[in-house]
Amino acid sequence: MAPTSPPTSSVPKSRLWHRRLAHLNPTAIKSIVKGYTHDDSMCTVCIQAKHKQRFIKVPVKRNTKPFELVHLDVCGPFRTPTFGDNQYYILFIDNYTRYTSVWLLPNKKAETCTSAYQSVQARVDSMGYEIKRFRCDNGQGEYDNKTFRYVFTARGTSYEPSPPYTHHKNGVAERMIRTITEKARAMMIDSQAPVQFWGEAINTAVYLHQRSPYEGLKRYDREGYQALYETPYEMLQGFGKPTHDADCNEIVYQASLHNLRRFGCYASRLSPEVQRRQGKFGPTWSKPCMMVGYTHDSKMLWRIWDPEFQKVKAQSEVVFDEERNAHMSCQHGSNEIDMFELSEDEEYVDETDTEGQDSQPMQIGTRFKSHMHEAPDKEAENAQSQRLRRDDQTAQRSAADAENTHSRRLRRDDQTAQLSAADAENIAHSRRLRREDQTARRSAAAIKNSSQVPQAAPAPAPVPVPAPAPPIGSCVTRSQGKASAVALTASASDPFTYAEAMESSQRNHWKTAME
Repeated sequence: MAPTSPPTSSVPKSRLWHRRLAHLNPTAIKSIVKGYTHDDSMCTVCIQAKHKQRFIKVPVKRNTKPFELVHLDVCGPFRTPTFGDNQYYILFIDNYTRYTSVWLLPNKKAETCTSAYQSVQARVDSMGYEIKRFRCDNGQGEYDNKTFRYVFTARGTSYEPSPPYTHHKNGVAERMIRTITEKARAMMIDSQAPVQFWGEAINTAVYLHQRSPYEGLKRYDREGYQALYETPYEMLQGFGKPTHDADCNEIVYQASLHNLRRFGCYASRLSPEVQRRQGKFGPTWSKPCMMVGYTHDSKMLWRIWDPEFQKVKAQSEVVFDEERNAHMSCQHGSNEIDMFELSEDEEYVDETDTEGQDSQPMQIGTRFKSHMHEAPDKEAENAQSQRLRRDDQTAQRSAADAENTHSRRLRRDDQTAQLSAADAENIAHSRRLRREDQTARRSAAAIKNSSQVPQAAPAPAPVPVPAPAPPIGSCVTRSQGKASAVALTASASDPFTYAEAMESSQRNHWKTAME
């Protein structure tokens, strides 16, 4: 478009046009304003209004060995906890093989995440590898703490956190979380299982992902390298091993898939003899259960949810019916009963397009019901009833969540009270033991003192008897007075001063002796 505005040449006028056109970029202004010249000055308003995050892609050299670089991220919290009170899950992804490990966590505290990482580290050590670099987001609570850094320092692992609020810097873990969550969501919808089984669905999704082709391994990278295998399991098991045998036959490291069963399907397990309560002819030889996962790398063990014991068990003697869901959302007018007696989840309906006036049945899980054309008022009434039913289900789930939260809070308070009572009892017991110890020591000391024989005190020196005082008026010689003075001095009961002698009952005697 040709410029139609009046010419402008001055710098202030150019800035004014820039402001008039809502801070349009200079290239666009030149196309509509004749004679516009940009002064290359920085516009503060443009920076404040148009500043956005840039995604800088830097070519990174591909790792050449498993577990040289491990990516980590935490997903959660989920509104409904699992049967084990877990609300988070944490993923560990190997950069080379894309082999993924998962742990369910009740919280994302430092000690919880550190314990999960140490478990992964122990497993990697058992495989003969070593984690050299660790990349995660900038989580201050779960990763960037003294506990995690101490573990890294002790093992010589390099810590590589991404900048704050830049999730794309940890893109491998973020994309893996999306992949695993989508797989688990699909299995939950297909099986119509209660939402409390999301943890088992996550574990099963990771197990299946390791054995499924991964797009990142099939395509060439920036350096033209393509992985030898398509699945993470093959990449890990076949690393450093020959691809062909002596006869030039290709060696297959692919995992066996014959043990796979549909998640949430009906499973009937054989009861042990100790649990058969009605003898050999009783109906308790086989119990209805639900298939919820797999056990490590075992090919003949499955994780089975037992509704009688309300727990997951590893079973081998199991008969599966993969065409039947173990948990079913009971429809109106249906005679099928949910054996788990859990809350009803939302129905996920797959409708089929039909042609003509004759409609085909619509499948809901493993049940069918007719989808018939009805009048508009009837359709509105049905829509209203469905909306009310959904609102009722939502209210029931909210009430159940509130009740679960209240019960957990009461349980925590009860545990705290029990700990406080135990502490008080321990303090009182320690005080009682201390008093008994002191009493025993005093009794032992008294018995020891009473058993000792006291030493005989030395006999007192004989007290000389003073000579009888001469009668008053008689003549006393000098030798008699001297003897009386010596006798007075040697007596133990003699006074020591003149005043005391004069105050005693023998003052006349002492007075005569001194005269």
